[in-house]
Amino acid sequence: MNDNEIKELLTDSIRDFFNDDIYLLKKNLSEWAITHRLAVCLENNSTGFHIDCEYNGHAETGHRKIVKILREKAGRLGIIREKDGDNEIINRYVFPDIIVHKRGPNDPGANVLIVEAKKSTSRVDTEYDLEKLQRYTSPKYENDLVYSLGAFVLFNIHPKTPSYELKWFKNGQEINL
Repeated sequence: MNDNEIKELLTDSIRDFFNDDIYLLKKNLSEWAITHRLAVCLENNSTGFHIDCEYNGHAETGHRKIVKILREKAGRLGIIREKDGDNEIINRYVFPDIIVHKRGPNDPGANVLIVEAKKSTSRVDTEYDLEKLQRYTSPKYENDLVYSLGAFVLFNIHPKTPSYELKWFKNGQEINL
């Protein structure tokens, strides 16, 4: 899939979500419920790819997915733990909200889209989600997930007129798409 096809897949799926499941946003229900229903819409619109939520497997290593973050950045994000010691690069296990991929080895074209979502009512800062999207789409610091595109979806919660905002990531950078 090229970038425009991936963008169309996600935006069409968000449209379908708003048509079928807007109730979840109007009632400010859980992020997990929202991302699950968005994943169902992605699955209905996708052919030849698996759609998974909270998928933490890494076929190449047989372990969980990790991202590597420079210690300085990890410190600013407040995610350094005592057991990290003095390492310059910090490893963090990750559970992406939604991924569009082909299960198995990280062959070229297998990891198409990775989505992190947040509700506007969340008390959790979005900065770590944005950092993860940069890492998911970049080989920098030995990150080996390298998704074609990353997307951050902010669901603006409102009892009558919920909306959303999208940010796109490619090669470790936020892009206009």
